[in-house]
Amino acid sequence: MGLLAALRWQVEETCKRANIGCTEHFPDDEPQFSRAGAITLFRVVQEALANVVKHASASEVEVAFEVTDEQVVLTVRDNGIGASPANLARPRSHGIAGMRHRVHVLGGQLDISSEPGGGTHVRVRVPLTSVIQTESPDADSSGTFAAIPGAERGGSTA
Repeated sequence: MGLLAALRWQVEETCKRANIGCTEHFPDDEPQFSRAGAITLFRVVQEALANVVKHASASEVEVAFEVTDEQVVLTVRDNGIGASPANLARPRSHGIAGMRHRVHVLGGQLDISSEPGGGTHVRVRVPLTSVIQTESPDADSSGTFAAIPGAERGGSTA
């Protein structure tokens, strides 16, 4: 399953469970994303949608994904109650901090704009070169782990 198919599924399932109207804007063609790039972009959308469901009291959400010659632009916009800048910057806003960190690792930028009563707009811009696959699919070893010595026999390494 490619990134865009996974995003479509995530948006559809989240909106169905939360009884929120959803609009999607995805390109017809999808570049071959690196595993790390695809996971980062998926997790950002997943967290943004979780925030809409938990905090926004929104009736509509729009998710857009655009690929240009230089960057990927991802937006999640809702019509919910919005948030103050102080709430967005709270130390306990771990979801937002996690999104910001993930995007920053890829050399991208995360912008969140919101006003009380005016909904929230999450916008991610990531350089295309940071998220596309540049080698053969087998060359991307992210997500693979070395075996722990003794684990295959059920033994302990302690």
